[in-house]
Amino acid sequence: MLSSWGLRSRLVLLVGVALTPVFGLFGWVSAENQDAALRLAQARLQSDALLIAAHEQPLVESAKQLLGDIANSSTVQNKQANLCGDYLRSLQALQPAYAGLGVVATDGTVLCHSRPVRVGIDASAHPLFKRALLSRQFEIGEYDTERSSGKAGVGFVMPVYSPTGVLSAVAFTAVDVHAFRAALAEVAVPAGVSVSLTDRKGTVLATHPVGGAAVGTVLSDAAVRAFLRDPQTGTDEALDAEGQQRLYAFAPVPGAASGALFVAVSMPRALIAEKSWHVFVLELVVLLGTALFGMACAWWMGRRLIVTPVQAILHEANELAVGNLAARVEVGPVGQGELGHLARTFNRMAESLQLRQTELDGALARIGKEHGLLELIINSMSEGVIAADVDGRFLRFNAAAKKLFPTVEAGTTLEEWRGHHTLISPDGQTIYTSQDRPLSRAIRGESIDNWDLVLRSKKGGDRVLRMNLRPLRDQGGGLIGGLAVFTDITERQLADQELARTNRALKMLNRCNEALTRMDDEAGLLQQVCRLAVEGGGYQMAWVGYAQDDAARSILPMAHAGREEGYLSSIHLSWDADRPNGRGPAGQAIRSGQATVSEDITRGDNQFHWAEEAVQRGYRSAVVLPLRDSSRTFGLLALYSASVEKLADDEIKLLQELADNLAFGIGNVRSRLERQQAQAEILRLNAGLEERVRQRTAELQMANQELEAFSYSVSHDLRTPLSAIDGFSGLLEKDFNEGGVVSDSCRHYLNRIRAGVAQMGELIDALLSLARVSRTNLRWDRADLSAMANAVLGGYREREPGRNVQLAIAPNLRAQGDPRLLQQVLDNLLGNAWKFSAKQPQARITFGCARGPDGQAVYAVRDNGAGFDMTYADKLFGAFQRLHTVTEFAGTGVGLATVHRIITRHGGRVWAESAPGQGATFYFTLGEAPGLAVPAMA
Repeated sequence: MLSSWGLRSRLVLLVGVALTPVFGLFGWVSAENQDAALRLAQARLQSDALLIAAHEQPLVESAKQLLGDIANSSTVQNKQANLCGDYLRSLQALQPAYAGLGVVATDGTVLCHSRPVRVGIDASAHPLFKRALLSRQFEIGEYDTERSSGKAGVGFVMPVYSPTGVLSAVAFTAVDVHAFRAALAEVAVPAGVSVSLTDRKGTVLATHPVGGAAVGTVLSDAAVRAFLRDPQTGTDEALDAEGQQRLYAFAPVPGAASGALFVAVSMPRALIAEKSWHVFVLELVVLLGTALFGMACAWWMGRRLIVTPVQAILHEANELAVGNLAARVEVGPVGQGELGHLARTFNRMAESLQLRQTELDGALARIGKEHGLLELIINSMSEGVIAADVDGRFLRFNAAAKKLFPTVEAGTTLEEWRGHHTLISPDGQTIYTSQDRPLSRAIRGESIDNWDLVLRSKKGGDRVLRMNLRPLRDQGGGLIGGLAVFTDITERQLADQELARTNRALKMLNRCNEALTRMDDEAGLLQQVCRLAVEGGGYQMAWVGYAQDDAARSILPMAHAGREEGYLSSIHLSWDADRPNGRGPAGQAIRSGQATVSEDITRGDNQFHWAEEAVQRGYRSAVVLPLRDSSRTFGLLALYSASVEKLADDEIKLLQELADNLAFGIGNVRSRLERQQAQAEILRLNAGLEERVRQRTAELQMANQELEAFSYSVSHDLRTPLSAIDGFSGLLEKDFNEGGVVSDSCRHYLNRIRAGVAQMGELIDALLSLARVSRTNLRWDRADLSAMANAVLGGYREREPGRNVQLAIAPNLRAQGDPRLLQQVLDNLLGNAWKFSAKQPQARITFGCARGPDGQAVYAVRDNGAGFDMTYADKLFGAFQRLHTVTEFAGTGVGLATVHRIITRHGGRVWAESAPGQGATFYFTLGEAPGLAVPAMA
């Protein structure tokens, strides 16, 4: 009884028991809230069921519209089986969602079907067919599986009435269950809600989300079975098959005949109870402090905040349930809570349903327009269609057929029409008689697919057609004519043939190139290429010949493969244009250096001198390819085919590339032979050269040992007396200083002695340094010349900070060489520049790099110092050669000799340009780094 009370009555009861224990009051309120949530959930489920049912309606309406179009088609009403089949197949192509389209006579025989194999089947026992005959209106069947394809679907039928209003047939189709599933998947449902689409027996057609009851199974829930016994839109609560309490909402799919399709939406009641339990715990805490205040406010706020909004929502939900899609809930200023959210959600749902209804109306309008275009599509077919009856009268001759066959005049019979063209087999060997022609065979009841034949007519020459034949039968199965549907595949076949020949040439070229890389024997190479041309290229025979420079300018065969049968020994070819046997393709190819093609050897215009001998051995066409080197054509490669062939330009280019590769391979083989002979001679010469190198190495080692002994002698034997002279001179000077009385001339002589000793020491050091440069092994590495130059000149600045010198050193100058020796080069060159510019008030020293005429890097050290006379430039890099006196500029005369020797050992050169008083520029280059260290020179 309590469940039948309204919200307002419950609020009055709540006030009446306000003095009862607060927890009892709270329990009652919680129970009421849970019941309200239950009803709200039922309302939502009912709305979802109606929304989903409306979403499935377009699929039913589309099937109904399609069957109505078929039933109203003149070809179906007049039972024109041949045209009906074409019409249904074209509809099937436009509507792939339907598993099949067909028309069944009232006796149960399938008159026509989108799949011709189904025509003639007895369908009288099918329950849906019987239902259509009884109701004589649009009917929907139950879930069923097609035996041939295994596809599951639902059948739809529509009665067909003759023009006089008599029931004459039943049109039927089947919708794949995947179409229902796709439509169902587009609907968004709340979490925990399960949706099932069933037929009138409760068989599942689709579920959402995926994972529910399997498609094809029968729902066993008690609520579902009760609804099927009395299918009315509404809600229910019961145990499901697994014993779980659930809420249900049901709605039939609009437009479904006799309630054939239903939507069942359910959710576990535990989900609602779980939410209510969380609310209960939260409200229990709040109620402990607000019970008295809530009791006072419950009466006057309950109606406004709860009863009125819920009643408004329920009212609009009922309006929506009866089909008023314009129903909306008004949300007032206070409707900001859950009820307001529910009202706004309801409004969005109603707007969505209204929008979908509008889209459905538009879709139905588009279907009507598409149906109007169907005839235009059929008449625009690119395939030719010709139909004739058993008496030889034409029934159909479309525009595509008229483009290829002679035009059919009114009254023209089949035999008269055949007199204007000929049908032959693709190989050209068989001419089809009247009884073997396509329409005759179709009229006899034969069905043939993909029959290729050649049409030869005065109108368009030879065309290759691909035929599909079908007999035309009446409702009783009797032959009434034949149908031929064909496609012109001439261009496609020509392209396939040309592609096959090109692929053949590519394959042969690839295999021959592999042979060229492996073969070292010229005769074996020629034989292998001929064999590959026959086996891989499919040629009847191939041979290679060389042009001779004898008096007859003959062509000598060198190798052959294939069906030769003594052909080459029976002919005598020449490349002399004045001889009859030299004017053929072989002679032309050698003289012109271009490929020569004989498409048909039997034709006289190609001057094939040995045509009779070639035809006897089965040769019908030939291509002769010249073998060319850089200066001349020295031979040919001839390929013979067993059939007349017209080679494309691309194929000729590939074959000529094969011949060019063969000529290149012949040259390589010959070059390898010459290289082998040359290598043998080199080995013989190297054997003698190695002995001379060993002798020279021994002599060089002896010279280095003598040089080391000399260096030791210079370092030890010469320095010893110099040290003695310098030491005693120092003691003598000390005695003079202690004695107090020494003439100036004595001091001058003593200083001269010590200066000479110092100069002699410097000369010995320079000489030893020069010797070390010659003996030291080069260690090639990356050297930063800019950094070295900055370090050298920086040292000079530190020693003479008072000099006014302008320095310019190019950055990032790097070279390959021995960094130690290159450091000596820059020490000497930059030291000379610093020394010889010392007398300039504003000295300038630069170090840079430029590219020479040969692209080699040329390094330059330039100064504006004293300079020198170029007349004596040949003495500049000699040891102990000086162009200035010691009194002018100090030095030993060995520095530039050291530079010259280091640069020479690096494979470069050094030179200078100057003029007296105008400074000097010293240039040097460096060679390439060798693979091994350069040995020291003697």
